[in-house]
Amino acid sequence: MRNELRRSPASGLLFLIEAVISVIVMTSIWAVADNYYQTYWGRVSGQKYTNVMYISVSAAANGISDSYYDDENDAYATVLVDFIDELSEFGGNISCIVGGNAGDGGSAVYRVYLSADEELSVPIESSESEFSDEAGVYVGNGSLNYVDGGFMNVLSDRLKVIGIMAAYGLEKNTDIYIKYTDLSLESRRYIADYLSENILLSEDGSVEFKIESNKITENEYEKMLASVKSGGDMFRYEIISEDMPESQSAYNGLFKNIKNILLIMSVVICCAVMFQTMLLFMYARKEQILIKKTFGMSNRQIFIPILRQVIFIWVAAAILGMITDVVIYNLIFSYKTENVLKYWFAAISVCAVIAFLIVLSAYLKVNGKKLNLVSELNKVEE
Repeated sequence: MRNELRRSPASGLLFLIEAVISVIVMTSIWAVADNYYQTYWGRVSGQKYTNVMYISVSAAANGISDSYYDDENDAYATVLVDFIDELSEFGGNISCIVGGNAGDGGSAVYRVYLSADEELSVPIESSESEFSDEAGVYVGNGSLNYVDGGFMNVLSDRLKVIGIMAAYGLEKNTDIYIKYTDLSLESRRYIADYLSENILLSEDGSVEFKIESNKITENEYEKMLASVKSGGDMFRYEIISEDMPESQSAYNGLFKNIKNILLIMSVVICCAVMFQTMLLFMYARKEQILIKKTFGMSNRQIFIPILRQVIFIWVAAAILGMITDVVIYNLIFSYKTENVLKYWFAAISVCAVIAFLIVLSAYLKVNGKKLNLVSELNKVEE
């Protein structure tokens, strides 16, 4: 085999490098595809919500100054506590984003569920009980540094960790889910103060409560919102459909689409370049193939030794690709090793099929050329 590889060391080395790059790119592609599959399958299986909308809450007064905020924040926060209590009776999964203390002296961003009576649309790595059944917190596997002895300090409370949320594709899950009803009055007041401050002093002057449900429609939520009695003179309430997402989600969606397109283009380019390199690999053996054909050897007898060489190169590429994947995704980006290896294994399986088809196509292309055997053999003798 060494002698065979020495016939075209440049094309063999090129093929090795391109195969390694293909494995790395295909690992990312497979993670993206798996994440899309989870999202699509979740939607059709009920784990994803059929109704997603937002309740936007903004101050009824315009031109709020810092002094006005200082004087009236307590009153606004008090009204928000009552509004949240009413909102928690709506049903479905209703949540908002709140930043605050976490662990021992750290800080985190929480998704606070005012209502959580439907299944969460999130991959679960391990769980002691359903999120809606027991008091406690769900922690993403990328935020376990906040956990101490199975418990986590959340705002002014110490809650039991009842579930760990799995990674989204390659990326570790850094989400932290808590239930409003599990929190103390002090933590609830902090949430109201946090939301009031965002309404009164933030640039857009509003906060959003996300609603997700498979049971309750937008019209039903609009009727329930119209019946809210809290803060009618202080706040404006408005339901916004899913096509007006939370801040930055439109930008993030565009970025993800561009990233996915670039990954797919990378795979196509890798396949095209590998095919061209394999043509060089085959053309370097053209004279050998012609001689063997002249002596009556079948395509199978000619192709199998070449395939063995390609398999040797491919195994080396798979090992190098695995090492590179682990270095890039695990050591640099801190993605979970088991997820990296899972997608790597899927990537080399797909790439192996693609490589075989490329090798076979290149062989057939070279073998199918209408060459003058006599002139070719004369060139060999010369």
